[in-house]
Amino acid sequence: MIELTLNEATPSLNKMIRLHWTVDRKLKAKWVKMVWVALRSQRMGPVQPFSRARVTITRISPRMLDKDNLFSSVKHPLDGLKICSVIVDDSPEHIELIVRQEKGKAGTRIQIEPLCAA
Repeated sequence: MIELTLNEATPSLNKMIRLHWTVDRKLKAKWVKMVWVALRSQRMGPVQPFSRARVTITRISPRMLDKDNLFSSVKHPLDGLKICSVIVDDSPEHIELIVRQEKGKAGTRIQIEPLCAA
């Protein structure tokens, strides 16, 4: 299992929906870099991507989001996992996605557990 801790809460859909596409692209690049840095801080270089995995993303923030906003907020971290070759793809065939939230100081916790290929 891989567990990553990031020092920023995932951006809500309400924030992302109003972004210009160039700003959104920079935000995505930022999340990819945060995932890569978290992997490297655990001395994990390039890994063999999991073809099937359970990905649990916990958004930690002083303010709770409604469900649709919460699930939309994990897009960039999932893209980061795919780009950093932790998962093959973020489609339902490759991941079982669990999204949670907790109140607290802003952050994001990502857990990736390999699953047997179906």
